[in-house]
Amino acid sequence: MPGCRPGNLVLIKEFFMKKLCIILLILLTASLIFAGGQSGAQTGPRTTVYQRDPNLNPPGTFPLNKNTVPLKIGVQQNAMVEDWATNWQTQQIEKIGNYKITWEVYPANELNQKVELMVMAGGGDLPDVVFGNPGIGVL
Repeated sequence: MPGCRPGNLVLIKEFFMKKLCIILLILLTASLIFAGGQSGAQTGPRTTVYQRDPNLNPPGTFPLNKNTVPLKIGVQQNAMVEDWATNWQTQQIEKIGNYKITWEVYPANELNQKVELMVMAGGGDLPDVVFGNPGIGVL
């Protein structure tokens, strides 16, 4: 372009960038103002009130549950654990939480396949908790 110097192009670019920023700021402000207000009748409550589970004891009180809660836990076989049902950690969890834990022990190399098959079958046989690494894509 004749008569266009690089300094003038920079000034023009800055001018348009400032204008663009101002326009975007105005649009953002307007959208926040208009999105916040609602008119018309409400169809239901805006907030729900937390309803405490009646089976839970007050916070800090043990056992956590008033009545025994059955809990099915699936784990992969581990050479470090002799018996999942009788080890110290299991006994503490059952005592502190007032749980009755049923253990499903899967061979370590078959955990992914077992969990995947249970999910594909509708999840009815899935344990409440799965310890191990079934893979991110499975669950």
